[in-house]
Amino acid sequence: MATIARGEIESVDYSDVLKIEGVIAVFTSKDIPGINTIGRGDQPILPEDEELLASHNIFYYNQPVAVVVAETQVLADKVACLVKVNYKNISTKPIIFTIQDAINAPPLENRLNSYEGIEPRDRGVNVQRVIKGEFYSPRQYHHMMELHTTVTRPVDNGYEVDCSSQWLGVTQSGIALVLNIPYNAVIVRTRRCGGGFGCKISRHMFAATATALVAYKLNRPCRMAMRMPDIMRIIGKRPDTRLDYEVGVDGNGQIQYMEATFYINDGMCSNENENSYATKSLKNCYNPDRWRVESFGAITDAPTNCFMRAPGEFEGISAIEHVMEHIADELKIDPIRVRFANYRINDNQLPDYIPMFLEKSDYNKRLEYIKEFNAKNRWKKRGLRLNNMAFETTYFGNYSAVVSVYHGDGSVVINAGGVEIGQGINTKLAQAAAFEFKIPVEKVAVIASYDFATPNCYSTASSITTECVALCVIRCCEQINARLAPVRVAMPKATWEEVVLEADVRGILLQANAETSPNDPRLQNYSIFGVAAAEVEVDLLTGTKYIVRGDIFEDVGVSINPALDVGQVEGAFVQGLSLWLIEDAIYNRHNGEIYTDRTWNYHIMGATDIPNDYRVYFSRNRPNPVGILGSKGK
Repeated sequence: MATIARGEIESVDYSDVLKIEGVIAVFTSKDIPGINTIGRGDQPILPEDEELLASHNIFYYNQPVAVVVAETQVLADKVACLVKVNYKNISTKPIIFTIQDAINAPPLENRLNSYEGIEPRDRGVNVQRVIKGEFYSPRQYHHMMELHTTVTRPVDNGYEVDCSSQWLGVTQSGIALVLNIPYNAVIVRTRRCGGGFGCKISRHMFAATATALVAYKLNRPCRMAMRMPDIMRIIGKRPDTRLDYEVGVDGNGQIQYMEATFYINDGMCSNENENSYATKSLKNCYNPDRWRVESFGAITDAPTNCFMRAPGEFEGISAIEHVMEHIADELKIDPIRVRFANYRINDNQLPDYIPMFLEKSDYNKRLEYIKEFNAKNRWKKRGLRLNNMAFETTYFGNYSAVVSVYHGDGSVVINAGGVEIGQGINTKLAQAAAFEFKIPVEKVAVIASYDFATPNCYSTASSITTECVALCVIRCCEQINARLAPVRVAMPKATWEEVVLEADVRGILLQANAETSPNDPRLQNYSIFGVAAAEVEVDLLTGTKYIVRGDIFEDVGVSINPALDVGQVEGAFVQGLSLWLIEDAIYNRHNGEIYTDRTWNYHIMGATDIPNDYRVYFSRNRPNPVGILGSKGK
């Protein structure tokens, strides 16, 4: 990895490394037979090519320069630092690392990219208070349970790739471009990801394309499991963002006007830029008719930042909720009252949900207790606050599935275009097939995702994949059921197994496939509403924080699997708490080198940090009229 932030490569010397026993080869950009890129530059969220190995220019500290191949991963990791890289034209200017650096940079450097913002339709006249502020959202590492891991094997004239990836399509295309081979020579399989949180949408491609290059050059299988310190150094994080705002409000906290600028730190390029998502999510559940928001992506001398759980939505909703709290604090009124004053009228169930949530969580009683607690305790204080959200689903990209029924025992197998990343997609797909076929769920298996069986699928992301693939499975089952209908009529008392066996004897195809797309009329956007309250105790002498209780309500429609969905809600909430309360990515401001690159110095919440009393509530008897099986996205 590069040891400078900005400059050029003069030469790479690895002669001493090749003398070490067990080292097989060292490859640089000159060894790449195709395009030096980790992903196709015309993908929806990847408009720019990013180099796998730096060929000439260095854009950030720790940018990959060479790949060391050894008989063991341990040896390769140990000796990689012995590769000598000589540099020239090293920049002596201060690096552009923060959003403020990008704002202050000379205009000719083009550090700020403008994106669509929000234009006001109205302006209120009852301005009784003008409030100004700034909200900052920090970087966050994905902290995957399974790191970036890929095995690539040469097979015949192509390559079989086992990759921990959320997006098989970009894995296939990236490898094909690097090796300059047809797409059909690359078969990608993903059984499951041990966590991804967005880091395996495209950032896994450093490992995937590197193993493919080695397999191509040496004609032997190659495995790479990137170390956590290498991942944290080479790869970006959830981007840090900043909202500068000025709001004019009336006595109830209703916004009469807002002038704001939203900045998002992209890193070295605009791939996986979040501005459109963040600006859209800034609206949250509120009426934006009086808002003017400009939106900018900042290009900095850092690794490309990337999507992380609720990309843009996390930053946008957090920012506007901060604004609501700031208004309430300035006016000395209830923050819930401020939120009600600014709610949008259409497509908003929160006015109904909030009173229910306050009663279920004993919110007002606990507020009274907290006042008493704070009056009696000098060095420990408690607070209780509520936040709410409206998360709007957006369907984009294609998803598909293949359902096959075996004549021997009537068992069913599903190959899906969505990847199991911990959200329980495989379980829900099995449930959907079992429901359609009226058979026990134990008779249904969901195998690994293969890009040749379900090609051209979009990334597993944005809480829409389970719905889209479940719809595909349902349509596949409907096709097979339609073919089985004549057999059922002829054999009204036959079991499922007998019907399937007879269908096979008659030559009836027991396999079907289906695909959804953004143009599918069955897929209609909707909002997911949620409310959360956290009660926190702070030791004023030490700063120690203790989360006394957490309450969360989420509108899930009719959950396909409540046990899985509760786990997802709990995990997402804790991941957000962890960023705000514990996580801290520390960098050298002079060269951009990260100091917190491992669990010894980058800390996340553990079992003793989560809310002591943790309660999750779901909507009941509220099926989503446009959702798949009445559910809302997961």
